Amino acid sequence: MQALTRIVTGFILAVAGSGLVGNPLRAEADSSAADASARAVARAIVDAAGISGGLCVHVGGDGRVTAELGRDRPFLVHGLVGDADQLPKAREAIRARGEYGRVSAEWIAAGKLPYADGLVNLLVVENFPAQSAAGLTMEEIVRVLTPRGVALLGAKAETMDALAKRVRAAAPSIVEVETVENAAGKWVKLVRPRPAGMDDWTHARHDPSRRATSRDELVAPTRSLRWIDGPGRARGHTGRPVGAVSAGGRFFSIIDEATPFMAVPPDAQLIARDAFNGTVLWKRPVRLGGRNDVSPNANTLVAVGDRVYAVLSPGGPLEALEAATGKTLDQYLDTQPDGMIVVNEGVLLLERNKLRLLDPQSGKTKWSAEPGSRENAFAAGGGRVVVNVPRNNEVVCFRIADGETQWRIDVSDLTRERFDRDLALCGIHGDVLAMATRSRLLGFSMKDGSRSWTHAYTASGRGHPINTFFSNGLVWAHDVGDKDAGRPDQWIGVDPRTGALGQSFPASFQDKCAPGQATEKYLITGRIHFFECTTGEVDFPHVARGACGFGAVPANGLVYTFPTDCRCYPMLYGVTAMSPDPLPHDGGGKGELERGPAYDRIERNAAAIDSEDWPCYRHDSRRSGAASTSVSPNAQSSWTADVAPGERITPPVVAGGRVFVAAVDAQQVCAFDAATGRESWRFTAGGRIPFPPTIHEGRCLFGSEDGFVYCLDAASGELAWRFRAAPGTRRIVAHGRLSSPWPVIGSVTIVNGTACALAGRHGPLDGGMRIVALDPLSGALAWETFPKEATRADLLVQGTKHLFLWEGCLEPESGLFRGRGHRIDEAPLRAQASFLTDVWSNRTAWEKGRATGQLLAFRTSARESNEDAGGDDSRPAATDDVFGLSAFPNADKYTATRPAEGDHRLFARRGDQAEDAWSLTVPVRVRALVPAGETLFAAGSPDVLEPTGGVLLALDAASGEQRAKLELAAPPVLDGLAAARGKLYVSMIDGRLTCLAGR
Repeated sequence: MQALTRIVTGFILAVAGSGLVGNPLRAEADSSAADASARAVARAIVDAAGISGGLCVHVGGDGRVTAELGRDRPFLVHGLVGDADQLPKAREAIRARGEYGRVSAEWIAAGKLPYADGLVNLLVVENFPAQSAAGLTMEEIVRVLTPRGVALLGAKAETMDALAKRVRAAAPSIVEVETVENAAGKWVKLVRPRPAGMDDWTHARHDPSRRATSRDELVAPTRSLRWIDGPGRARGHTGRPVGAVSAGGRFFSIIDEATPFMAVPPDAQLIARDAFNGTVLWKRPVRLGGRNDVSPNANTLVAVGDRVYAVLSPGGPLEALEAATGKTLDQYLDTQPDGMIVVNEGVLLLERNKLRLLDPQSGKTKWSAEPGSRENAFAAGGGRVVVNVPRNNEVVCFRIADGETQWRIDVSDLTRERFDRDLALCGIHGDVLAMATRSRLLGFSMKDGSRSWTHAYTASGRGHPINTFFSNGLVWAHDVGDKDAGRPDQWIGVDPRTGALGQSFPASFQDKCAPGQATEKYLITGRIHFFECTTGEVDFPHVARGACGFGAVPANGLVYTFPTDCRCYPMLYGVTAMSPDPLPHDGGGKGELERGPAYDRIERNAAAIDSEDWPCYRHDSRRSGAASTSVSPNAQSSWTADVAPGERITPPVVAGGRVFVAAVDAQQVCAFDAATGRESWRFTAGGRIPFPPTIHEGRCLFGSEDGFVYCLDAASGELAWRFRAAPGTRRIVAHGRLSSPWPVIGSVTIVNGTACALAGRHGPLDGGMRIVALDPLSGALAWETFPKEATRADLLVQGTKHLFLWEGCLEPESGLFRGRGHRIDEAPLRAQASFLTDVWSNRTAWEKGRATGQLLAFRTSARESNEDAGGDDSRPAATDDVFGLSAFPNADKYTATRPAEGDHRLFARRGDQAEDAWSLTVPVRVRALVPAGETLFAAGSPDVLEPTGGVLLALDAASGEQRAKLELAAPPVLDGLAAARGKLYVSMIDGRLTCLAGR
């Protein structure tokens, strides 16, 4: 690497000496040569590592090679620059290739790698001897690598062998070491082995034995988030919304990504991720059929080694995919599997009433049998496969080698009672087949099918007898008890050989619609309670829950959860991976505040914001969403600016003659001239920026997912200061980007001249969230508080006396936090689930007084002012006029909107009245609304099955009468309207910002 760098550098210096540097053609040629060299180096690095995707960290580069590392492979790339003065140059080199966000750069002090344990797939350290001298240790390198992760340590020719010896001596038992020489230079390559005790989850119920019990010894009660991604909400509230398996350090899931709770065709995807950081490696579409309530079949997804077996079309065929790339290796054209098990002898397929063994290499059927009807379940173990045939009241066993029937038993005596009509196949444990009804656990001999034992119990009404596990040598089930028989609600563990009770302890949890899973040590409920199966000790993190009908997946030392629509408790929404190891609070103290070049140049300028501006998200700290200006209903396009074409942007804010918007994934805040749309400046932060900035007295304040609160000069975009609100410095992966475990993800809220911000995602994770109050001028900390209760991060909303966080509140003078339910009725605006979402559904409604809707905006009526309310938090709801969107025919949690059926209703409420002042249905899927003077603007997409473009409606705010309709190039982002100084601004989902002005 060093030799190639010297060649390129020598070429550039030679050109400089020739006097041709000012020649634009020669400069372009120089740049192209440098780019080509960087591309060759990057390819050589990736080829030497043998890593196909994931998180790649490049230490010591200048940005060019860093940018190229992600060109041909699905890498999330992070460059660490040792010289802070070189950071702008490195970022510009990345940005010039249009990659910034997926590829990013950051300055970091020498010696530490800012990542959670086991997060990095490929670590490239140029000139490792120099980095080592600066404090980077082998222990630190090994700490951040994933199992089977690779580190390439750059060395000079004369030091490579010595360096390899030093690496082997430093980590003799935890790394594999070799030397590599290629076009990129000379390297010592080390590989971190997979730790002992880590397990995969290859089938829907763990493995061929169908026991739903992992052998993973590293899984434990969750304390930390390792990665999170979308979709944030489940498609609906019925069926099994997901299928998931894991093998070889990869995690595979089938998830329907279509719009939640809308009667449109499914958009299911088979998604391959790195199991340890969630980076998406590839996607394949899965056809489920045209109905919106069709669920993927979790039993037709299996991952073993370097292959994934899946059914990508309704009814088949089965396909074998390359796990690393998703490419189809084999397609078995005559197959229509309803269930699948991969064993050493081949692939067992259950197809309607047929069972067969398929040779995965040739595609030929080794044998087939017809055990009975299609409503079957099957399990394999000990060279045999057992099929439950409920329609025939039979259980049939076949030898896997040749398909010969071993035994067939009649179980009709077990299913005569209506309560017991479902006989579930729970799994195979050695020579014992465990089955269950709702009142009996049963053991059968795998040798001859004879019933070995019966144990009475009672399954819960919402549970299922399949909630049976095989931990610590016992067969476990949740027995809700029988008062007449004197049996309490408890976990019972019975001897698999005799059925005798071996252990029991109080269950103390409510069984729900998500099935549980287990490890050898823990019984894990669908709501993610952990019961230690030797002591009965229970741990309930209250962070996330399993998907309805599917549950969670314990594997790779982590617990994976999936999108839900449930509101059982305040939880994280999305696809998550959680670890038992909390990240350290290592970021406090003197290093929290960093000053920038504009620190002493911004003076307080209260006049910078006009009374008709829109200076923060939803206009003000009460999050009213109502403008203080009037906009003509006949407003037409004045200008359009490309913020981040094709990428996600935030809603706009407007103040001081500028419009501010963030390019979320590109990690930039952008400012545009409000009159012309001309770009004024861009600023790049160290993480995603999911909310727009807050403009206050000439300052532009915003939070980033790198855990910092930033303050810029609103006029120039220069950094004044940044404050690390995150209590720690390490990173995880969130939504495909590096993030702090304590991201600042809500808008900065100004309360009595103080800037308040929240860092974190959930109280019980990583030692709690942190809320800070800062002086906007200096960045000095006024107060801080650390909520650790079971509450999630959300938008901070200012009331008259309190600052509200979801269902808790703070004292704005002291930061005293009071938990769930405290004075929550006094909040000016509430969200049933969370404000932090990019979609809405019938269970994410907002509330304002008696008004409820998917979107709400409110403003103080002319009849009574805030001062007339006497300073009482309980009064503003009675004096505010509310405008809203209600998008569902009823409040039932199963309801979905129906395209072109008039389900989207706009309404207005006056004060605390129970009835609407007016309401009307609109042919628009409204995603944003703003009352501005006498006009209510509502924007969205046409309410048709396959909408294109966007629509803006202008309605009379007093009557609801339509005044104008305007077509938009694209729909707005959620809540993406703002109005200021007589103009309307729209952030659109295509990454553009447009301004509409009256005519």
